[in-house]
Amino acid sequence: MAIPTGSGTEVLKNTSILGFSGSGNGPWSVRWDGVTLDAENSTFAVPTNHIITVLNFSFCNTHETNTYPFSLIVRTQGSATDKFILHTVSVGSLETFVWNEKIVLNSGDKLLFDDPTADGGDDADIMISYIDQDWS
Repeated sequence: MAIPTGSGTEVLKNTSILGFSGSGNGPWSVRWDGVTLDAENSTFAVPTNHIITVLNFSFCNTHETNTYPFSLIVRTQGSATDKFILHTVSVGSLETFVWNEKIVLNSGDKLLFDDPTADGGDDADIMISYIDQDWS
C-alpha cells in the first residue's frame, strides 16, 4: 500500500470475537467492520486503503475449570506464512489475559487467533480496541 495522502479519517473502534473455539479448522481472523465474529472464519483482512493500529485486546477464558491456550498470528498481504506474535499462551480458568502493545496492520493483512489444542470448546471471548485510519 502506498503512503496515504490527502484527506481521511482516524477513528477509535472496537470489535469482538464471542465463543472463540479451537475446532481444528484453522485460526479466526478479526473483522475490522465492527461486526462481532461468532463463528470461525479466517478470510477477513484489513480493507483496502486502511491502516489498523491495534491498541490492546482482552482474552477472557470463560471455562469454569480448564486452562485455555491461544496463539496470536499476523499473516501479511499475499503471504501464507504465519508470523507469531504470541505462541501458545495459556489463560487460566475464569481469568483474563490483556495485551497492551501496539500492532500495526496494512491493507490485506490479517490478525488471527488460534487454539493450538483444537479442543472444540467455545470457551473464550476476545475484545479488541483499535484505531482505523481510512484513506478510501
